[in-house]
Amino acid sequence: MNPRHALAGSLQSPRWLGFVMAFVPVLLVSAGGVLAVPHFALTNLAMPYLLGVVGVAVRYGIAPAVLCAVASVAAFDLLFVPPRFSFAVHDAEYLVTFVVMLAVGLVAAHLAARLHDEAARATARERDTATLYLAAERLAGAFAPAQVAETVQHVLHEQLGARAQLWQSNANEAPTAIGGALPPACVPSRALDLALESEAPFDWADPPALERDLRVQPLRVAGRLRGILVVELPPRAAHDGARDLVAAMGLLVATALERLHFVDVAQSASVEMARERLRNTILSVLSHDIRTPLTVLVGLTDSLSASPLAGADATRKTLASLREQALSLNEFANDLIDMARLQSGASLRREWESIQEIVGAAVASLDARLSSHLLELDVPSDLPLVECDAVLASRLVANLLDNAQRYTPAGSTIRVCAYVTPGQMHLRVADNGPGLPAGGSQALFEPFARGQREGGPSGLGLGLAICRAVAELHGGRVEALPNSPQGCIFEWVMPRREMPVIEAETQEGAA
Repeated sequence: MNPRHALAGSLQSPRWLGFVMAFVPVLLVSAGGVLAVPHFALTNLAMPYLLGVVGVAVRYGIAPAVLCAVASVAAFDLLFVPPRFSFAVHDAEYLVTFVVMLAVGLVAAHLAARLHDEAARATARERDTATLYLAAERLAGAFAPAQVAETVQHVLHEQLGARAQLWQSNANEAPTAIGGALPPACVPSRALDLALESEAPFDWADPPALERDLRVQPLRVAGRLRGILVVELPPRAAHDGARDLVAAMGLLVATALERLHFVDVAQSASVEMARERLRNTILSVLSHDIRTPLTVLVGLTDSLSASPLAGADATRKTLASLREQALSLNEFANDLIDMARLQSGASLRREWESIQEIVGAAVASLDARLSSHLLELDVPSDLPLVECDAVLASRLVANLLDNAQRYTPAGSTIRVCAYVTPGQMHLRVADNGPGLPAGGSQALFEPFARGQREGGPSGLGLGLAICRAVAELHGGRVEALPNSPQGCIFEWVMPRREMPVIEAETQEGAA
């Protein structure tokens, strides 16, 4: 039997039973003393009375033991101290015997009752420690929150006969019931809201559909809330230490939920890393294996175009179309190589560059493609220099321009502008085309993502992903914004610092 339950049972015994049983050892010792009085000294008969007081104290507590001590003194005086069968005392020495007997009985009763209570509590604590150890062992092997909830319910039912419900909550999410014998409908939503803000456990009185109070235990680890444990308090919970057991279980459960959370995070990170490595490997292999035959194909096409075999117009058109498609595939291969190189951590060759020259180089590389659109440039020549990798920066701007001309109809206007703010350089590529697709603009910057999945322009969807990778390598970002009244804006924001003063030029100016 659980010592906690034994202690609770002794505390819940009828009080009158202890007072009735206090007279039993008095009657037994008195009956035996009447038979043995011719053979023993009167002072020796006091000892069995004290033994009875100790026994009552151990079994029924201090109050019945006090009654037993008083009754023992009275019985000893009435039955054995001359004159017998009278409370009158002729010898004053017996008064001292009565006082000492009563005092010793009271002290012995107090010590015995206290020892009994401490022994019961120590046994209960030992049982709780063993139970918590087994619970910790089971929680350490749990691989799902449902197993944690099952363990909690089992322990609390075995120890307290209580019902519990475990709720999970991460990063300010709404609590979600995981499992337990306590119906979630019996837990007030206001109690859960208070637990989200509270640091310490608290009692909730008068819950719906329940006659007992609830103990609400926020499960926090390192300042982060991982869940909420709600327990239906058993009767006389203050006496049998139910709150202490719930608090100890709460610590174990919080640690278990924290471990499961980080296991999920680690598994997700591991899967993501494996996926990225596989994708980069595939990109690297495909790009290099495709690039070589495409280069050969373009060279053979140029050779055939210059040979007498290309005399017919139809043959020349076929060769021109073949060369165009080969160059397009070669461009895709270059995008794959660049994406793999950027994702593997490319190094930057930073120099102080003019943003006007970077934009000019990007426009020149797309001169033929941009001929069908109206291009407006607003890049002042007096903008300060920026520290960047000129090749990658030009590639970023070229990709933004190419994306604009691909997804806007011919005759549309593409506007490029640049300006500075404190600590930042801004470059915008705006168009008046159909605008951003539904579903969030950040998805456009993912590899192989395209604005129009069906019926749109050809391409692998790597242009904007390369833009984001280049911007992040420079410590900046690329954003997609809606344009007014229509169209969209792609903005590159790059951190900017002041160009250092060259000492030689300063001295020359002073001279």
